Amino acid sequence: MGLQKEMFERSCDKVVLGLDLSLTGTGGAVLEPDGNVWCAFTAGRKLEKDASPKERILRLIDIWQSIWRLAFMRRQHLRLQIPELVGIEGYAYAAKGRGKDVAELHGVVKVMLHSQAHLTPFIMAPSAVKKEIFDHGAMDKKKIKTVVETLRRDGVIQGVELANHNERDAWAIAQYVRRRHG
Repeated sequence: MGLQKEMFERSCDKVVLGLDLSLTGTGGAVLEPDGNVWCAFTAGRKLEKDASPKERILRLIDIWQSIWRLAFMRRQHLRLQIPELVGIEGYAYAAKGRGKDVAELHGVVKVMLHSQAHLTPFIMAPSAVKKEIFDHGAMDKKKIKTVVETLRRDGVIQGVELANHNERDAWAIAQYVRRRHG
């Protein structure tokens, strides 16, 4: 593993939010200016194939409300700096499933970030994030889990636990934004 602790110690004066948007498991990670993980969360749920349009819309609203509540409102309530930089992983074009619904989720999140937080997210390809953060553009979820666990054990990743692959992906996205735009 060619990862060095110094790669993650770059200073940044901004709070960064990384989002891995998914209908059944949107991952979010908020990094403090020192790079520590302030919070990580997963939002979304599986719907039946014959779910009504209303159920599909309510799921989109629930995902956005989770992002807003956990990454913005909670920090405001505690009088903490809110995220100033946001990164969203772009579409995985090879992924199977409900592409139109995922596109709607991306649209909802982008519009709400702009209208409620006055932020325009950075969008990056999944392979670009993996290449820069993990030194390999095509890592599977199992390998990423191993790398993240090693980084945590070595004290490189500090703060709350990253409970699943959605949160680990969101952490990597936030790290990418921190490096490129922080």
